[in-house]
Amino acid sequence: MKETITNPLIKNQVTFIRTARETAGAFTEIEIVLSPGASTLFYYPKFFTETFTILGGELHIEMAGKQPIILYSGTNFKIPPQQLHRFYNPASVAVTFRITVAPGAPGLENALRIICGLVGERLDRGIDAKAGIIPIAIVSQMSGLYFPGTLRLLPSILQLLAKIGKHRGIDKELRTRYCAN
Repeated sequence: MKETITNPLIKNQVTFIRTARETAGAFTEIEIVLSPGASTLFYYPKFFTETFTILGGELHIEMAGKQPIILYSGTNFKIPPQQLHRFYNPASVAVTFRITVAPGAPGLENALRIICGLVGERLDRGIDAKAGIIPIAIVSQMSGLYFPGTLRLLPSILQLLAKIGKHRGIDKELRTRYCAN
């Protein structure tokens, strides 16, 4: 049975089609239903390629310094490691697409699970004491995604905070709490 998680804040849905463990590390395949108006920040994966396959609707991908590309149902688009980009849905209806990440990215899979879990708990119960900067640092480091501009200074700070979190066992607690796999 495929695992589906939801970010209740922006109402996006992520389904794990094939995980890194299921493919012996060859790739991770996820299906995303991106809500109208939803967007990522500009980011780049340091070590993996992302291949986008559109299943329904239109997905916009903007690469640094270039005009946005509009992907339609049935189209594929590959983004190599280190390529700064973002994706978004300016339409009034959701877009459904798959991203195949190669090689497989178990850290990214767990980061998605933890983010959705933390957001859900914050909305259900108010701000959780564990949902501070250290869990964010751990998730950021775990994901393999990096950010440009002034955010590029964050990795060294986040790396330090992630080490503190690991020393305190927060990383294990987050994986135990949100990552069934």
